[in-house]
Amino acid sequence: MAITGGIKFFKKNQMSDASPSATSGDASAKFMLDLDVDTYWTSVGSSDSTTETITINFGSNKTIDRILLLDHNFKNFTVKYLGQAIGTSELGTFVGYPQVGKIDLSRNTRSKRTLSGRYSVQKSQQTLGYSIRFRNYPSSAVYNVDIDLAITLFESEDPFLIYPCGGRYESQHFSYQLPGFRLRDCILSQVKKGYRLKYVKNIYTNPLDVGGLDTLPHIS
Repeated sequence: MAITGGIKFFKKNQMSDASPSATSGDASAKFMLDLDVDTYWTSVGSSDSTTETITINFGSNKTIDRILLLDHNFKNFTVKYLGQAIGTSELGTFVGYPQVGKIDLSRNTRSKRTLSGRYSVQKSQQTLGYSIRFRNYPSSAVYNVDIDLAITLFESEDPFLIYPCGGRYESQHFSYQLPGFRLRDCILSQVKKGYRLKYVKNIYTNPLDVGGLDTLPHIS
């Protein structure tokens, strides 16, 4: 998988119905497949000299060309952990750098005022949504693949994984690791509304403006 810094897209996790097990901490092995950034498999009684083995039984033949192991510390510490194990196929990577207009970071907060005048506040799990726009985007053999990929995502009935950091995480690429661009943020998503398509200044040989690649987190 080439790490160019472009936003990557993958098919949904083919491991979601698999059966995971581990040589220690087996009870938490299921958490490596739930696509929840807040849950982990963790080893039990491990040390740096202990080799931990994780086994994932797909149950049937699956076609994948990418395996992502996200949010882990396999190289350090006496307690090992793994947040996400994803087996998938790559749909494509943006060659250029469209504008990520905003990231919707939500915990679906709900509040209810009590008789005392104070509030009871409840929060759900964290979710992430993205708003991507191709503004004044060049039309060429190089960059048209990005528009083709965006159209493919819109037409797809199936949810997809969006990986905004593209596999990059060092300080020379990100001054700060904002939620949504962390190495662990590979989010099952779907496009939530129609696109807005036009040529700049309505001249058909001009660059393109494509807006509306707005994603919502999808249930796994």
